[in-house]
Amino acid sequence: MTGSDPSPLFLFLSLPHHLGQICEVVQWKGDSLQRKPGSPSASPSLKAADLKHDAPHGKGVPLKGGLSEKEYSLLTRRLEEFVKAFITFTSGKGGCGIEIMSVWRRKLEKVRKKYPADACRGRADKYTAYLDRLEDKDADPAGAEAKRRKLSPSPNGRARSASRGSNKSGTTVALPTSEDVLESRDLLRRLVEDRDWMQFHTSRNLLLALTGELGEVSEEIQKIVSEVGYNVEMSKVSSERKKELGEEISDCWSYLVRFCDVGGLGLEYVVEKVCREIETV
Repeated sequence: MTGSDPSPLFLFLSLPHHLGQICEVVQWKGDSLQRKPGSPSASPSLKAADLKHDAPHGKGVPLKGGLSEKEYSLLTRRLEEFVKAFITFTSGKGGCGIEIMSVWRRKLEKVRKKYPADACRGRADKYTAYLDRLEDKDADPAGAEAKRRKLSPSPNGRARSASRGSNKSGTTVALPTSEDVLESRDLLRRLVEDRDWMQFHTSRNLLLALTGELGEVSEEIQKIVSEVGYNVEMSKVSSERKKELGEEISDCWSYLVRFCDVGGLGLEYVVEKVCREIETV
């Protein structure tokens, strides 16, 4: 990192502001983001040919009147600002050197194992609520204990995982693409449908969850600052700390994708646009 580059801490501090701007648009709009007839289907700053997007995932709860064209335009503009800041923080110049899709795919597999569809279908409990039922199905006591060790929190309060972060500061990491967004969207749809979680995935709930996960990222940044100082040179951050940061970033990506999918927002076009801008910086 050169003296002119922003630090990950500096880049992160813009994220709560941008997310708060999104919350400001939707806070009085109920549980879904249904648009009024005639409102655009994606960001107005994108090409007209790109203004196509699949129907929102799930019916949601209808809004009284929905979002006006002005409100929807404001929401998508603020979404662009948040997404650009988020990707710059994770993978851009001066950022964390974390490839979002790489860490996200590992985290998705971990979530599948922590929340087996047959054990948690239609329930929104924390994963520890399913441990007893998993063990009841396991006739081998040693196997049941192995499952408990695998799913139980480690001494530092995080879930155990065999994955290891491999990103290094100063290396070039791939930015997410529109195809990555669609892959994430489809895999998360299947995850949600297999577990009957759509009933919990209202736009409001997903935005609250994204806000909470951004707080988890903040907690990891605080630990990194304590470890290496406010200038945050990622080359000096331990691999374990990078891994924990990557997992929290993965959770943010999941809820961002779900929020946009349920709300009918064209995240794939937003990502394509902002990544072109990031690459030209």
